[in-house]
This record gives sequence, C-alpha cells and structure tokens, in this order.
Amino acid sequence: MPHFFIKILKTSLWAIVPFFLISQGNPEQVSLVEVPHQGYYAFVVSGEVSENLDGIIHFETTKETSVGGSEYYVIRFNLKSKRENRPHRMEFSISKPCKKDKISAGTYQVAKPVDGFLNYFEGVFGAADFKRMDELPFFTDRGTIEIKSLDEHTIEGSMSVTLRDPNGKKIRIRGEFDALRQEH
Repeated sequence: MPHFFIKILKTSLWAIVPFFLISQGNPEQVSLVEVPHQGYYAFVVSGEVSENLDGIIHFETTKETSVGGSEYYVIRFNLKSKRENRPHRMEFSISKPCKKDKISAGTYQVAKPVDGFLNYFEGVFGAADFKRMDELPFFTDRGTIEIKSLDEHTIEGSMSVTLRDPNGKKIRIRGEFDALRQEH
C-alpha cells in the first residue's frame, strides 16, 4: 500500500513541477507591453535603465538635400514622455535616397556608422535622453524599426534597437508605436 502512495506522489510532482518552472520564466522573453492607442508608444527598456516607457509619438516627413546634392526621403519620429515622474525624450529618423522608392512598409536597419546629425544616410538613426539620470544621451548602435502600415496621417510599427552613450553604457528599447502626423 505505501508503494502505491509513493507512485501517486511521484506522478503528481511530475504534473505540478512543469507548471512551477514555466511560471518562473525569464521576463525578458515575454513582452509586457500593450498595443498603444493612436498617437502613443509603449516600450520596454532594459540595460542601464530597466522600465516600461510610454508617451506621445508624432512623425513628420521631409525631403532633404545633403551637402553633396543628394536628395533623401526622411521620416522623423518624435517621442515624449507623458508622465512627469519618468521624463524622457527620443527621436528616431529613417532616411532613404530619393533615387529609390519612397519609405514604405518594411524593416529598416540602424545605419552604421553615422558621422553626425547633419550627414544623410540610408537607414535608422536615433537618440534618447533620460533627464532623470543626469547622463549623456544615448545614440542608436544597432537594431531595426519595422513599419507595419502607413498612410498620410498615421504610421504603425515596432522597434527593437540598442542604444549606447559615449561612455559605452547600453540600453535596449523594444515595443510598439502608432504615430500621428505632426501638426504645424
């Protein structure tokens, strides 16, 4: 009879232990970010800063000319915290030579290396400033921005980018956005 109870106990443990292990999974692997409402973003930040960020996102489109005379299509995303206790500002740009088609739905890689703000490039460049940290701003190091859909007034997408400050500190930003055109 005791042998029977030991078998039941072993079987029960084999059934319960996997549920316990699954519930102890790595939170980095699970996105806790909700899909944002129109005009907002929702990101998870990990690294030197670890938190959820949300706020307001707008975009503008321009056609700009480099010093060398080459024309580029540019989409510039401006992101701003809506909470005073978590102040931050971010800007990301996607640019593409006008010789190619306009910027459309697709995945855009971080451009490397970018030799300054005034030089034009093909790809993604971005910067993030976390005012509460009293640190230097972070600049894109690698990653992608995916545009899932866009029209004249909205751009829906996601991003997964790693940014680095001049001292080598890194953060990773992942999440979704639904940007509205900037009204002038």
